[in-house]
Amino acid sequence: MKAKNRLKVNAKAGSPPEIVLYGDIGDTMFSDGITATEISKALTIHRNAPEIHVRVNSAGGDVFEGLAIANRFAAMKSKIVGFVDGYAASIATVILMGMDKVFAFDSSLLMIHKPWAGQAGNADDLRELAVRLDQVETAMTAMYSKKMTLTPEALERHLRDETWYSGPEALSVGLVDELVEGERIAASLDRQWFTNPPQTVLQPGRAAVKARVERMRLHLSRGNV
Repeated sequence: MKAKNRLKVNAKAGSPPEIVLYGDIGDTMFSDGITATEISKALTIHRNAPEIHVRVNSAGGDVFEGLAIANRFAAMKSKIVGFVDGYAASIATVILMGMDKVFAFDSSLLMIHKPWAGQAGNADDLRELAVRLDQVETAMTAMYSKKMTLTPEALERHLRDETWYSGPEALSVGLVDELVEGERIAASLDRQWFTNPPQTVLQPGRAAVKARVERMRLHLSRGNV
């Protein structure tokens, strides 16, 4: 059975609408994740709100869904304010780049890396995939460069090395705009699907955690980061 990570929206009189983006980005063979269509519908409903809050806790997922979500946020007249409640990894960090302001906690975790994929096919198919991955990386780099303070060379190195940032470290490179005090929800990942995960979030052997991160992998010809 596929896991379901449906979008939640909290709306209370006198407060900004709150979009809860917890879970995988996009539908995969493992998970019914949060889609750009769902985000777009929520934004249309609340398009007259002066400010919209987005709570983020995501390991990433489908790159094309993520890019669409980031661009949808960027196109809004409402001020989009994001909060990294636990972690934002992979394409989830690109989504943050479409927001007007992003807050993180001291204990939040963020990660950027080069896009990666898996595909079955002949040599021509694999060469085509490599070209497509380069195009995806160019699009991601353009998004990061709008806010991050790293030089192009440093950004390329951070992407290549799969770089993890604490809240303060993310602030120092412009990945977030401000730190807030408070507790975050627990962030835990399995080492198998990341190159350089921080020890603070490694919990080997936990099947539920492994399954959650595995859902964000690219399978066959789909483009995920």
